[in-house]
Amino acid sequence: MSTKDTTKLLAGLRTLMKDSKILNSIELSAYIIPSTDAHNSEYLSPKDKRRHFISNFSGSAGTALVTDKNALLWTDGRYFLQASQELDSNWILMKDGFPETPSIADWLCTNLPRNSNVGIDATLYQHDLYSNLDKKLCTHGLSLVNTKQNLVDLIWKNKPVLNFEPLLQIDSKYTGLSTKQKLEKIRSEMGKKSVFSSVVTSLDEVAWLLNIRGHDIPFGAVFFSYLIIDMDKIILFTKLSRFSEHLKSHLKEQDLTFEFFEYEDFYSYFQGYVSQELIKRQHRILLSSSSNHFIHSLVPNELIVEDLSILSKLKCVKNQSEIEAAKKIHIRDSVVLTDFLYKLDACFKGKSLIEEKVLNEHDLAEFLDKKRSEQEGFFACSFETICGFGSNGAIIHYKPKLDENNKKIEKNNFLLIDSGGHYSDMGTTDVTRTVYLGDISTCSKYKKECFTRVLKGHIQLAMRIFPNGTRPEHLDSFARQALWEVGLDYRHGTGHGVGALLNVHEVPVIANRKGVDIFVNENMIITDEPGYYETGNFGIRIENCNLTIKANTKYQNASNVDFITFEPLTLVPIQKDLVVKDLLNSEELNWLNSYHQRCFDIVGQELLVHNNNDAYEWLKEQTQPL
Repeated sequence: MSTKDTTKLLAGLRTLMKDSKILNSIELSAYIIPSTDAHNSEYLSPKDKRRHFISNFSGSAGTALVTDKNALLWTDGRYFLQASQELDSNWILMKDGFPETPSIADWLCTNLPRNSNVGIDATLYQHDLYSNLDKKLCTHGLSLVNTKQNLVDLIWKNKPVLNFEPLLQIDSKYTGLSTKQKLEKIRSEMGKKSVFSSVVTSLDEVAWLLNIRGHDIPFGAVFFSYLIIDMDKIILFTKLSRFSEHLKSHLKEQDLTFEFFEYEDFYSYFQGYVSQELIKRQHRILLSSSSNHFIHSLVPNELIVEDLSILSKLKCVKNQSEIEAAKKIHIRDSVVLTDFLYKLDACFKGKSLIEEKVLNEHDLAEFLDKKRSEQEGFFACSFETICGFGSNGAIIHYKPKLDENNKKIEKNNFLLIDSGGHYSDMGTTDVTRTVYLGDISTCSKYKKECFTRVLKGHIQLAMRIFPNGTRPEHLDSFARQALWEVGLDYRHGTGHGVGALLNVHEVPVIANRKGVDIFVNENMIITDEPGYYETGNFGIRIENCNLTIKANTKYQNASNVDFITFEPLTLVPIQKDLVVKDLLNSEELNWLNSYHQRCFDIVGQELLVHNNNDAYEWLKEQTQPL
């Protein structure tokens, strides 16, 4: 990772902050640059990476704040080390989550004089975050101002253009539900909430409803679009040149009221829609608090019902077709990763199954990506592969580049690999394995203990039986307890939902804080990924995708509550010679042995089908019971 000189960029931005012609006769004392686009997407099109452009910090989460004299970057514990390496001397790193670190609002209230203006592009800020910030600033005599033009865009020379890729229509045998059936469910829920219409801004929700996927955003299976759904019609805004007449006809078969407009027409159309359909007819509209503030600002408050997106709640519970597709795809994906780990292990035991020139973080990540891309139905990688050797493994979301930080893969240290794929037959994967390469006798007792405690946390969560509808944050501590016992922890969530050929990260989120009110229910795909990271030394993470299934309990009929548990979808061996057996209790040991037997039975058979006998024999050895 390397820095860039941001002096000229900051000077240009500060000049615009004082340009009263651009800002309608006002001046700004501060300007906020968030990490999002107008759809609150996690991964961004190159044209939307404004915070990266102005600061050089490339992590997926963080907010920049620029004032007359200061430039500050807030980010969380996943990115502290990365940010410290990418920010130049113009920037101050604000370590979000630490007690001594003020929030952006608190910092502004403390450091700006009364009557100061704070600028932001309201199309890039969630409504709930905007409202909370606005209230806080108002109490200290500060004003939050929506700049109609994005100031970063005005100084960004050769800014990338919007990318519109071809679309993929998904067969109903994979989606399980047609668009018509999904619309019926959505409108039923709208009726229960007494709303006439709803705006859908999240790209994965649009893709889910229409059973169409795109590739407008790297590592996504989505396409730029907005939807307005009301009781009379459904209106889609997207790049129409790639919507064939066949595709339009198909959507009209699902709902005759479908109307189609260009993506750029959304805001002007919506202003007219608010006037004619909402204000004139006194209809109420459902708006998600996660949609951008500018949309909310166009609707009178009394006509807004603010709630979680109906689509978000529906799509995170998988139907049987989606579940069956996910199981097949995870087996296919597990075969790829198992073969990769076999070849990697062999390289340090005298067999050159991967060329030596590939044994660096960047090229090894590309090697794995290529192997995955050769699989049936491969659509795209679901995120940028994380491949961190030794001390780079301690950078939680480290992405290897061809720079001075790109480490050679050598023996006698940990390698952390976090990767995943999208598959066109309706599935998304996300799996992490940490392996120790070379002579296992060189691995210290301390490192083995850290690995085992991470594994214990992984197993403890995987074994849980809990009521259907449990709050996700109530599960988090099970994965941390074995680390907490010895004073260790990790600065990221423990798990997240996974989409069906959609976003690799979706709700619910298992973390040590309260999130959105979407609970853990049966038929969800959720990761289990505790870890431990020691700056300058090593990183460990073990991650599986799990399916929530109905649990068999002793007193199954004693109450009206259904209980659920996890079934692993990821079937990749965990390096057992790193495990301190005495640290595992009998239940944990049984789980590990049963899991490895399952890996061997299912993945081993697939290896034989593909005549991969060497990898089969390796897997057989790796899955022998402890």
